Amino acid sequence: MKPPPDQVMPLGDHLDELRGRLIRVILVLVVAVVAGLVFQVRLKGLVALPMQQAVAMTDPTTLEQLGIDPDPARFRLVVLSLVESPIETFKIALLFAVVVCFPWLVYQLWGFVAPALHPHERRAALMTLPAAVLFFYLGIALGFVYGLPWFFRWLIEFTALDDGIRFELRQSFYHSTFITMTLGFGLVMDLPWLVLALVRTGVVTPQALARQRRLAWLVAIIMAAVLTPPDPISQLMMFLLMVILWESGILAARLLGRPAAGPDAPAAGP
Repeated sequence: MKPPPDQVMPLGDHLDELRGRLIRVILVLVVAVVAGLVFQVRLKGLVALPMQQAVAMTDPTTLEQLGIDPDPARFRLVVLSLVESPIETFKIALLFAVVVCFPWLVYQLWGFVAPALHPHERRAALMTLPAAVLFFYLGIALGFVYGLPWFFRWLIEFTALDDGIRFELRQSFYHSTFITMTLGFGLVMDLPWLVLALVRTGVVTPQALARQRRLAWLVAIIMAAVLTPPDPISQLMMFLLMVILWESGILAARLLGRPAAGPDAPAAGP
């Protein structure tokens, strides 16, 4: 039986709870990965769509200069070893598993954290959980439909500025960029939800978040460097997106405010 929130759960119980939830997460992910491997051909075709759209949006003269077939359907990735394709297939299957099982991951995280919250904090946080899933999928959809095709088009046109270059895209490089930026768009879109959830549960106030703006921007710079390819333009775009979403979350928290605490809420300090 779980202790009430005002009692400290022993460390051993915490570890047992964490182990049980990790096992449930891993089992579901394994099943989803197997499903991804079964439908690997369709998934790879889906992953290639943003690049094909980028080719379709690029001027044929630019494509001809780089040796790219202007027909998007004939665009092909390059592999340089026999093991590259199997490894990339598993990576795509794992991405599929994470995206499909994201609500399950959020649910297990909530189940682990919820016993440590006060009742009024649990009610406030529970109301925001669907928004976390919704914003994650919204970010992935926006990145897949708009962000990645325009970003790849810009990279093609930038590459064409160098004379004498023939463009060949390695499968592992493309998949790594696709996975990083797809998950990056999904997680970054959750920033407003994260800010609002912290305020609604009473962990912080909008004023305190605003005072930590410089620290937040520093974290945004680090995340932009990690989540994007090593070129300054894409890193700057990701940084600006995170700053805008962070500030939007603070604005939404100011407008919505902190909910009134119930009778079971702890008394406010001086």
